Amino acid sequence: MIAWLVGAAFAGSSLGLGASVGYDLPGPASDGGAFGVAPGVSVPLTVASGERVRWRLGLRGEFGIGSDRVSWNEVVDGASTRVTDTGHFALLATSALTVGPELALPSVGAVTPVFGIAAGPALAATFHAFDPEADFLLDPAQNALSDPDNVDPYTLQAALCTELHLGLRGGGTVGWWVDAGLGATWLGAAPLRKAIPEVDAQRDALRWDPVRLTGGVSFALGARRPEALGAL
Repeated sequence: MIAWLVGAAFAGSSLGLGASVGYDLPGPASDGGAFGVAPGVSVPLTVASGERVRWRLGLRGEFGIGSDRVSWNEVVDGASTRVTDTGHFALLATSALTVGPELALPSVGAVTPVFGIAAGPALAATFHAFDPEADFLLDPAQNALSDPDNVDPYTLQAALCTELHLGLRGGGTVGWWVDAGLGATWLGAAPLRKAIPEVDAQRDALRWDPVRLTGGVSFALGARRPEALGAL
């Protein structure tokens, strides 16, 4: 009886596991970051709520290597001046938990096209490797200055992530899925952790908006509803 109730509660649901490859689109001058190719992983849970509509809860992690814009205060000719640097190594790592509706379009044979949108919280970190000329930014109390493996000043912040995707679904108890989508996360200026406070060092604002292709396998959960269309 309990097994039947659990199966009924998850009827029409599926759990997926996939990998993605994306590309961080170039932005306007206000966009202080460029991270190029962005690999990632995705774990979506989809629950059918009708013949055509589903709810999709997605957990995603991805990263990109490139550059961002860091700025700090520096005294030049006796006056405090804001100095910027973009020539250092930077790595952006993000994770997001999103939820939103997904519309199943009329099937073509055994394949179901879908369209979905989603939004949710994200956590983003930018890591840096500065040139020796910028060592003065490092707070000696928080950095091992003689250690080549020291983690240079970085940022960590919460943000809002939005996504949309077009995809295809197929298979049964074990199925497959593929999505072409676009993500958008605006990261406001954030202070550099482990930097000396006197210079007010920060990573300037940037947009993380990768266009991505994601695909993987899905596993049906519980008893399947007759009206459920395909797997994830």
